[in-house]
Amino acid sequence: MSVGLQDEGKVVDEVGVGGCGTQRKGDLTGGIATISGDDINGIPAVSLAQRLQGQVAGMNITLDNARPGEDGAILIRGKKTLTGSTEPLIILDGIPFAGTMAEIDQNSIENISILKDASSASIYGARATNGVILITSKKGAIGKPTVRYNGYIGIQEAQRLPKMMKGDEYLRFIKEYRRDSGDKNWDNPEEYFQQALQENYKNGITHDWVDYMFESAVQMEHQLSVSGATEATNYYLSFSYSDQESILKEAQGYKKYTVTANLSQNIGNYIKVGASIQLTERAGAGREFGEAAVNNVNVDPNFAYGLRMSPFASIKDAEGKYLHYPMRGETMYTSPYAQYGATKDDKSRAAYLSGFAQIDVPWIKGLSYRANMGYSYRQRDRGIYYPRESLTGSQTGGKAIVQANENHGWTWENGVTYTNSWDKHNLNVTGLYSAEKRYFQSSRIDAQDFLSDANKYHNLYLAKGLKSLESNKETSQLLAYMLRVNYSYASRYLLTLTGRRDGSSVYGDGNKWQFFPSIAGGWVISEEAFFKNLNLKAVDYLKLRLSYGSNGNIYSTPYKSFTKLTDQDYIFGNDNQLAGGLVSGFTYGNPNLKWEKTNTVNLGFDIYLLENARIRTAIDLYKSSTKNLLMTRTVPVMNGYASLDDNVGEVQNKGIEFNINSDNIVGKDFKWSTTLVLAGNWDKIVELQRDAQGNKLDDISNSWIIGGPTNAYFDYKVIGVWQTHEAEEAAKYKAVPGDAK
Repeated sequence: MSVGLQDEGKVVDEVGVGGCGTQRKGDLTGGIATISGDDINGIPAVSLAQRLQGQVAGMNITLDNARPGEDGAILIRGKKTLTGSTEPLIILDGIPFAGTMAEIDQNSIENISILKDASSASIYGARATNGVILITSKKGAIGKPTVRYNGYIGIQEAQRLPKMMKGDEYLRFIKEYRRDSGDKNWDNPEEYFQQALQENYKNGITHDWVDYMFESAVQMEHQLSVSGATEATNYYLSFSYSDQESILKEAQGYKKYTVTANLSQNIGNYIKVGASIQLTERAGAGREFGEAAVNNVNVDPNFAYGLRMSPFASIKDAEGKYLHYPMRGETMYTSPYAQYGATKDDKSRAAYLSGFAQIDVPWIKGLSYRANMGYSYRQRDRGIYYPRESLTGSQTGGKAIVQANENHGWTWENGVTYTNSWDKHNLNVTGLYSAEKRYFQSSRIDAQDFLSDANKYHNLYLAKGLKSLESNKETSQLLAYMLRVNYSYASRYLLTLTGRRDGSSVYGDGNKWQFFPSIAGGWVISEEAFFKNLNLKAVDYLKLRLSYGSNGNIYSTPYKSFTKLTDQDYIFGNDNQLAGGLVSGFTYGNPNLKWEKTNTVNLGFDIYLLENARIRTAIDLYKSSTKNLLMTRTVPVMNGYASLDDNVGEVQNKGIEFNINSDNIVGKDFKWSTTLVLAGNWDKIVELQRDAQGNKLDDISNSWIIGGPTNAYFDYKVIGVWQTHEAEEAAKYKAVPGDAK
């Protein structure tokens, strides 16, 4: 049998990636969205997450602070947990990817599929609650070797920045504030301005801090690739370089180097083997760490502090050095450049290796076996040094932080697939066994009070002051068995049944295993005789999809089922000597911890309009419920511990999604297409803890209110301003005229 491609083939006949294999798009029953590599590469952004923004309905991507190289947070169909991970599972070329999207070469991606509903994602059961992102890397095409260069250079500028007060506006504001506060000298700033502002005020010298802090920055990417294929061999090799400067003056930039290699080889007619390698090195910004995570001290300039500066505050002193406290006298807010001169080296290296062997059993038509093996190694080394010219260094005599993280692990999968077609029936059965093990270890050293800044953080032994050491090691394992059955009749009636059983080492005995089933059906209405008799020429294709299933969410931290020991000194003997000992910590290990489990129902419609599906619309409505929420709850300390991790509560999500793609103009040398994405998601907390009488309780300290959203901010509702004639009424609320009502 020979297979060929035709230029006018229908969209429903295109091959889509559905996890553990491929299917015709017309045979898909789950909520799956696919983005082509061309759509991804057409967006000039160093971050893959930025390139995916706005591409798929129901997938929200946010950047916390736009720091160069930032990973971005991805949320698919809302938040389904309170304290667990919300990150989707990433699958790169069939192997679970242990890294972040920032470590993937975005220029070597062939396509990305987003599995959003329970049925399509259920084959990854244990970690599929937050959705699954399938990434397929580029391969070679049959013909002569192709050498391709892809690159761009651009300029970044900050937009919609706040407008700061000018000198006269600031004076008017501060005088009104002083007058309303009852200051008799409100009209004379020399009486109350901080000493550091007096000279500039008298001389009329002002500074626009926002204008000073931001500048234009260069962003660029370059990729060189070589690819090709014969009937037996397929290869792809690429090298990519990304460079992004910061738009914040004096802040650190970001660099990324990536090497990608894919190779596959047919051995005879029944065996195919292949291997993929991706090597990545990143240097620079990315996510903060160290002091920023502990004491809210940033090495890079703190933009927020600049917004709090008076326009009369000087940025630098007479010697051209940044001031630590530009409004000295007011020490609550430091200069955004208070840590200028600090060294921050942040390098991460990653290696991902995967291989596969596929055997088509010659004596049983349609039966094949495939083994996947993957190994990942990630290392991140970070060092900070605050010299004496920085604020932290001036207070500590120089301070150093060195931190190292190491992640590595392996994945082994064995899958058997049987495919058969007879008459109008099509059957596909896939069985899978998967094993995975992850290792993580970290160390951190803090030291301060150095005789010299010369060695920075490279010789911590020389520190005369405080030194602290931390180290950590974690191991986790996952086993899984999966069976999936796809059946279709006349490409009109579709059915998918999936069952997956997962076992994880992070839970206690008796609760390690969980079963995740799903069922999905599809009805291609446009293939029915009654629909064709309607003669609706504008409707090229119409399909109804319905699915229901379960997915899980693994607790991100191992050993929660064990009570950990901590060191505690105690008095031993009659001479008041201290002795060291070990006692149980204040967080009780709970051996009864269970999986978070999400049940989801999804109703969808695929509607293709006009000839050759010029307009393609996908509409999905869904509702999910997550039970056995994993969270830390407080218990009476008389039990011997103050808190424990437990399964309590329920969160519910519901939403609607519209994805509309259209080919407006399709010519020989020109194509114009558009994508419209509309989505809405509403989540609410159904239950948390209960009291002794069984009543549902709110968690006010975390702003978790029954019936409210998972993320909420509560504050007073301001309905006006107390007026002078309302002074008596305002006093009842301990307010005076001018206060918010």
